[in-house]
Amino acid sequence: MRPLPLAIAVFATALSGACGASDPSSRTSPEAAPSTVASSAPAAQSTTSDLTDPCTLLTDAEVSKTLGTAAAGKSKSYGAGFSECVWEGTGNTTIRLSVLPAADLQEDYIGKLNKLGTVPALGDKGTAFAGVLGIGHTSRGGASVGFTTDRYGMILAVRSGANQAADQGTATLLGTALRKRI
Repeated sequence: MRPLPLAIAVFATALSGACGASDPSSRTSPEAAPSTVASSAPAAQSTTSDLTDPCTLLTDAEVSKTLGTAAAGKSKSYGAGFSECVWEGTGNTTIRLSVLPAADLQEDYIGKLNKLGTVPALGDKGTAFAGVLGIGHTSRGGASVGFTTDRYGMILAVRSGANQAADQGTATLLGTALRKRI
């Protein structure tokens, strides 16, 4: 009988699609390798064309106020539609801004992870998460907020050394300012 091998193949294909790929670049560009570039944040002007380099989306003032020191962002691209920037301060302080397709934010983060609650200030998809989240990254401490724009999903994570509620508040304030600029 041939139905058993066919059923196994269909099941394996469905399972791999349902679980999602751990490397988002495999969804859009299998040959794309992550690239890293250091970047300084801009003045306060950002447009949707800047979404390919998330390091341009927060200002130097926002970064230094949050981290307590100036820090250059390190940009990483994971292929079409997936990129992030990480700013690191002293004492394990971090800001992580991830840009991904809105559907992936909904499916892979909002739909699957434990949530602290909603964040109405960031729109109807505004969601708070414990810890520092990013594309293929999670770590303890801090808080993250996820939200969508017309085309993109964003995760903004902050670990300042303060408590989780303070970090969630800071991430929400940064996210609110960012939404106004893009």
